[in-house]
Amino acid sequence: LPLLDPAGTRPRPGEARIEVLDVGQGLSVLVRTHSHALLYDAGAGGSGRGPDAGETIVVPSLHALGVRRLDTLLISHGDADHAGGMAAVRREWPRARVLGVEGWAQPGMGLCRDTQAWRWDGVDFRVLHPPPWFPYLKNESSCVLRIEAAGRVALLPGDIGKAVEARLLHLHGPRLHAELLLVPHHGSRSSSSEAFVAGVRPAV
Repeated sequence: LPLLDPAGTRPRPGEARIEVLDVGQGLSVLVRTHSHALLYDAGAGGSGRGPDAGETIVVPSLHALGVRRLDTLLISHGDADHAGGMAAVRREWPRARVLGVEGWAQPGMGLCRDTQAWRWDGVDFRVLHPPPWFPYLKNESSCVLRIEAAGRVALLPGDIGKAVEARLLHLHGPRLHAELLLVPHHGSRSSSSEAFVAGVRPAV
């Protein structure tokens, strides 16, 4: 019976729930606090060569999980497997704040920069990359999001490669430690370096 009442499963103040949606090739991650919701990437779509994951997977999944209001849609970068489902999500939640990276962000979208931080319900969100005026380099421009709740940290790094991984290690050192790490660029050979994984020291 509790499953019939998604609102009853909301995280308590100071807690966050992170759910990675199965969108196949691509990425979409739902982050919820007690009274807020953020979607990090929206899956593939918009290419005309296959189903739109935003429409067929992401939007129905968010409804099934009880998301009534989406506060922020953060698109890590412009690759189709991360941004393709964005239009479907925006149609469903037109009032959501939408963030993208400089050089790719479309009119009406805010910019994702490492000067940004905010707190929802006792949960801290901080952008670690890219810095202001960083040129758009596709994967390397990915918006890296750090989430801290009750002293536990999750790191969502998009598709950054080894060069940006090294930059983050140099800038943040031990502050980069996280219990949960979503591997950069789907575990690509050009990303998820041994040094980065060792520096983050994730449990998951």
